[in-house]
Amino acid sequence: MKTLLERAKPQLLVAMAKQKEKYPAIAEENEKHLTKNFFIADLNWGTWMDLRIAYRECWNQSIETPYEVFE
Repeated sequence: MKTLLERAKPQLLVAMAKQKEKYPAIAEENEKHLTKNFFIADLNWGTWMDLRIAYRECWNQSIETPYEVFE
């Protein structure tokens, strides 16, 4: 079974890499959460909001659900 980090689509991984440059502590916590969890239902609200913001800052596009950025 793949972790959420392994299931993340390439666009999200790029956004996370840029977030790591700007906010390393937040990015580290998000990556840790995605590494420990396997199901989208286990994605906590704070991590989801951080990922949405990172995606919007990187791609200038909003995502509404986690299903858009995880396989």
